Amino acid sequence: MLKKRGQITAFIIIGVIIAIISVIIFFIRINNYEENNIQSGEIYERIQFCIDSVAMDSVYFTGLHGGYYNIPDPKENYSYIEVPIYWNVNSGNFPTKEKIETEMMKYISDMLPKCINSTSLKEEYNITLTEVSGSVNINENNVIFNINYPISIEKSGSINKFQNFNSKINMDFGKKYEFARMIFEQQNKNKNSLPMGFITNLAYENDFKFEIINLNSNEVLITLISNQDENRPFIYAFINKYGWKE
Repeated sequence: MLKKRGQITAFIIIGVIIAIISVIIFFIRINNYEENNIQSGEIYERIQFCIDSVAMDSVYFTGLHGGYYNIPDPKENYSYIEVPIYWNVNSGNFPTKEKIETEMMKYISDMLPKCINSTSLKEEYNITLTEVSGSVNINENNVIFNINYPISIEKSGSINKFQNFNSKINMDFGKKYEFARMIFEQQNKNKNSLPMGFITNLAYENDFKFEIINLNSNEVLITLISNQDENRPFIYAFINKYGWKE
């Protein structure tokens, strides 16, 4: 169903809210966790909690931004969210799965140290953090993170060292990516027409929801929506631009 500019659907509103308050939610989760576990002395568990939280946020962030952490041109800003233009009049720029995995890893590299530094570990211990590295594997129904993050924690002459961490996020990112690829390929067959019928049939046959919103006379925002988590729907978003006359 086409929506006019300014008519933000409920799913898009949710997506905007997620993008704006994700940092707030992120720190609330950390604080709640530490209130219940700070006495346990399980340092590794607190680090793992950061790994899992940042990994989850990277999946939602990159999905909402069309597979990117650093969104490239061409792109549009829609309700404070930058979304890449996949189809640009007569040609397109569709990211490979490997590119998206790299973008997720960039998110982890930037956000994981911030998470560790926001915990009470910094207050209790002398922490030495080094560079984050690792790999991300996007599968059909989950995303696997293998993180190498050497951390040295010292207190009263006693040193604990940690390095290898893993996290598995059960979200169908791979499916939504594949659907976006199929839409892109169909678009390439009919360069100046929105493949509305194809998208509708694809959603019906694969039991997912979608929204299409007119940004202006030549651009449409397409969102593929998953309700695996009722409290936090996953949204994969991208924009198609056409050579339609004003």
